Amino acid sequence: MTETKYYICYENPLKQDEAELLHKYWRLDQSSENIYRHKVQDLIGILNFDKESHVTKFVKGNCFISSNSQIFNCTSCQIKFNANCRTELNNLIKRLPKVCNNCKKEEINLIALEKINILQSSIQQPIFPEFSYEDLQALNYVEKIILFVMLSEMNASENEPINFSEGELNLTGVTDIDKDILSSLFNKKAIYVIKDEDYNNLPLLIETTEYIYKNKKHLNSDNINFVNSFLSGLYEPGVYFLKPTDSPSFEGFLDQLFEEINNSFITKKDVEILSDLIISILLYQSYYLVNEAKKEHKIPIDMNMKLDIVLTSLVKKYPMPVVFNILNYQAKNVAAKLYSNTAMPSYIQNKLYCKYIEEYINYLDKNNKIPYKKMLPDYMTGSKIEYFSSHYILGDLISWSSLSGNDIIERWIHSDTIKNIQ
Repeated sequence: MTETKYYICYENPLKQDEAELLHKYWRLDQSSENIYRHKVQDLIGILNFDKESHVTKFVKGNCFISSNSQIFNCTSCQIKFNANCRTELNNLIKRLPKVCNNCKKEEINLIALEKINILQSSIQQPIFPEFSYEDLQALNYVEKIILFVMLSEMNASENEPINFSEGELNLTGVTDIDKDILSSLFNKKAIYVIKDEDYNNLPLLIETTEYIYKNKKHLNSDNINFVNSFLSGLYEPGVYFLKPTDSPSFEGFLDQLFEEINNSFITKKDVEILSDLIISILLYQSYYLVNEAKKEHKIPIDMNMKLDIVLTSLVKKYPMPVVFNILNYQAKNVAAKLYSNTAMPSYIQNKLYCKYIEEYINYLDKNNKIPYKKMLPDYMTGSKIEYFSSHYILGDLISWSSLSGNDIIERWIHSDTIKNIQ
């Protein structure tokens, strides 16, 4: 069996003290747990270095270790490894790495190319449905407005689908309402939704992408460019809009859509849908205010269908600052009642708030009283559809918060933008 030998190979002419430093740096001591006889910190003074890293840097720049051992050979191409510092020599003795950088790079590129080929044959791009001006007529009045609100702030390429972010799809301020409207727009081909599951091999896409970027420094530029090109051509999961096929431009389509909204001939069904939308948005906002009152006065509230009916009546009759005042005032009254009657059963406590609001509404109606207003919380800033209607429909930038639900509906359907109700 051939004895393993290590050789110090000098790369530059050296002075005596420099050669002494390199010799002591590499000198082995098989009898010690530390295979090196001298610690690096003990060698600093030979050439008056400031710290250990300067010693290592000097060693790397002036010599390397070679050996007759097979562990110094690449297992693939048999090219010999060299060690430029103790860390590299330790790794070679531990049989790390097994292959040289060139072989490693070649292996990584072969694996990457195989993954790319599988990916290319497995991932199918979505096919966007055609949407025309005729399809636009299938949308109801509210859907046309929502579509315009979605598109009006977007920068669009004439031939590329528009991708909406999550924030851009916050249209009414109510997630469930937004989802219902977007679902209807999708069913009528006005928008297109790409889901994660639409990619029939999403795990492969993720796996390949992670492999490519993890090994980016070893990959050929052709493979990197191909992957970047392939990934940039993929449409991410999300909501998309593609310009109608028979519209000359995106701007032209928007103008056409706005013209229809601004000169609308709507049906009684449109009025019903619009009314339901407005009241639903206000009802959702009123629950925010209920929670504010509940938190401030620390009272139990039974969130049930009865409360839904009472709040609906409130938002139809009064502007939101008035609604907030009523909700907060009655919460205060409930808190006082509970404080004076601690023995009241919990099932009665939970129903007390709704009862007080209902009684107060009857009192206001009977005596023709106008209740006070309470400033709304800062986070209630209005939704995109509110801003649109205030600017284009109601006129004079009238805020929804200054009107009752019924007033908003009345002003809307009797605005100059509604030409006829059929």
